Amino acid sequence: MAVLLKNVLLNTSRSVYNGSTGGTAAPTAYLTAVEAHGQPTTTRSLIQHGQAVVSSEYEFSVDTGVDVAIEDIITSIMQLDGVTPWPGDRASNDTNVTWRVSYIAEAAALLLPHRTVYVVRVEKGGTAHP
Repeated sequence: MAVLLKNVLLNTSRSVYNGSTGGTAAPTAYLTAVEAHGQPTTTRSLIQHGQAVVSSEYEFSVDTGVDVAIEDIITSIMQLDGVTPWPGDRASNDTNVTWRVSYIAEAAALLLPHRTVYVVRVEKGGTAHP
């Protein structure tokens, strides 16, 4: 348990390539209730990783062994109570928002080994924002 200050639970889904059909299946539930520390993407992250994280809005620190991959969909981000949405700017049943993993950085295995997962918020349809 190398992640300090855990403040969210993440659920993910993943699409899998099907070699027999030559297509990718619809995303299905993959990880449930992964404990993480979530925060807005920091300037330090932008400096360290540059273009790879420039479009990400949030970063989540998870334990090193968590099997999260680029292009996974974060289907739910909740506070530790498992009910209250995080970051709190949307309803928990808002189907117009999708979070996608855009980049993953593995921290050195010295003091606190962890993976930093960068996510991009994608809004589908709806009213245009100024």
